[in-house]
Amino acid sequence: TVQLLKEFAAQIPSLQNYFYRNEYRKLWNEFDAEENKWLISTLRVMQQQMISSQGSVIFTYYPNTNNISGNDQRHEIWKRFISYVKMNEGIEILDPYPYFIENAPQKEMVWSLTDKHPNCEAHKIMAEFLGDHHVIKDKWPANFSK
Repeated sequence: TVQLLKEFAAQIPSLQNYFYRNEYRKLWNEFDAEENKWLISTLRVMQQQMISSQGSVIFTYYPNTNNISGNDQRHEIWKRFISYVKMNEGIEILDPYPYFIENAPQKEMVWSLTDKHPNCEAHKIMAEFLGDHHVIKDKWPANFSK
């Protein structure tokens, strides 16, 4: 199919600049880009709203599951973003990717060759990460008592 050929071509480094998502990947590294400013301000407002309502908030992200490895450059971008947001806004973001690296049974955990969304097994790993994470257990201990 066309989508399969496009996915194949997108894996060739000399062709990656011709694909739509590559433009956005560059923005992820620029914290002064409008998209990142908006995301950071949204996190700030969400955290302030929860605190003003005597609530708790925990932020995380869903990692890419189409190439789970310790040297995934997308994870380096997330680590930089997480560090930047913590240092400049005091907002903590949980990083689930090391948990995925440790617990993923295979490198690819997607629906199909053309649908890179996480599969059911990836969702199970994400749920276990959130359920096992001490920060979440500390904030809502009643939900985790046995």
